[in-house]
Amino acid sequence: MIFSSKQIQKSAIRPANKAEELEKLILKHYMECSRDAPKTSRAYSLCLMLLENIIREDTDSFRQVKTTNAQLGEHLFKFPAGRQLLESIGFFPQTGNIYRNDMEVKYLKTYRTDLEVAFRRYEDFVREGKS
Repeated sequence: MIFSSKQIQKSAIRPANKAEELEKLILKHYMECSRDAPKTSRAYSLCLMLLENIIREDTDSFRQVKTTNAQLGEHLFKFPAGRQLLESIGFFPQTGNIYRNDMEVKYLKTYRTDLEVAFRRYEDFVREGKS
């Protein structure tokens, strides 16, 4: 599915509970990968790295990722929640095997913070044995 510019900009409207949305997706990923905490941690690290790359150096090469990338495939694209996690931080499928992020950097900085909060909550949840 290809998203229009209007759909992408609408996704820039940050709900008050973005961190909660991300936390649910991280927990869903954890369940989909058979409660493999290191795999979920790596998925989080990859998402964080993708955001930080764009924030640090806003170039076209950092704004798109290939679904054929081995690390992204193993930890994100392999799982529905992984793809949803990417979309929730602004990466949307394009023609071919590309996901692209056209969000303004100011939104990505907020998403990065929300992602960090969500992952800390996830870690607390897993550490307390609620999984």
